[in-house]
Order: sequence, then structure tokens, then C-alpha cells
Amino acid sequence: MRFFLTAVLCGAALASCVVEEIVPGKSSSSAGAGGMDDGKVHPPGNSVHISETAACKQLKDVIVKQQTDFGCVGTLQDCPSFLRSQYQPQCMEYDAGSVAGCVDYFAKIKDCEELNKTDKCAVIPFAGSEPKGCP
Repeated sequence: MRFFLTAVLCGAALASCVVEEIVPGKSSSSAGAGGMDDGKVHPPGNSVHISETAACKQLKDVIVKQQTDFGCVGTLQDCPSFLRSQYQPQCMEYDAGSVAGCVDYFAKIKDCEELNKTDKCAVIPFAGSEPKGCP
């Protein structure tokens, strides 16, 4: 009886505390996506606007670094086309928190095949912010 009660209490305590970690290969269906489950990681935003150029550079730089560190073969489009291939219209501003979350996501990937799936992490664009996202 004591074991059963302990198990029930532990289960209740764990159920009330959910922590989500961004892990390569595992999708996150909550923050920043309105509960969307599209198989992509959706890091939470922080409502800080950054330019398309800054967002693209941060994302591409981390992927290129990982490709180099692990000897991966792959090519990426230049900025801003790298980001524009996934998000339209061009010249939008992006949420700095979601970009940082995707940078963290790509920095944890240790597998070339996963690293080449550059659309696995979704940043948050600020619709209607164009053309402020371009210099």
C-alpha cells in the first residue's frame, strides 16, 4: 500500500510539472505555433523584432559551423534566400527569441542527415512588418 501511494503521489507531482526541451529530431508542438503539430520545432518567441538579414545570418552561421565541425556535405542558399525559401513575403522582421531557439536547436544536432533538414525548426515571422526587415 505504501508503494502504491508513493507512486500515485509521484505521478501527480510529475503530471503538474511539464518542461519542454528543444531536442534535435523531436518536434515541439506548442510554443509559438498555436498548438500546431507539423513535425517542426517551434521555439517560443520573445516579441523582439530582428531584421531578415540578422535572422538569416544567425541561422545559416550555426548550420554552416555544424556542417564544418562534423564534415557534413551540403549546400545552403545565400542569405536572404536561405530564409526566404521558407517564409514569404520577403523583408519581414522575425522574432529574436524564436530565432535563438532555432539556433540552439541546430547547435545541438550531431548528425549530418538531420542537419541538412534546415526546415525542421520554424521561426516566427512578424506578418505585416515588411519591408522593415530589409536594410
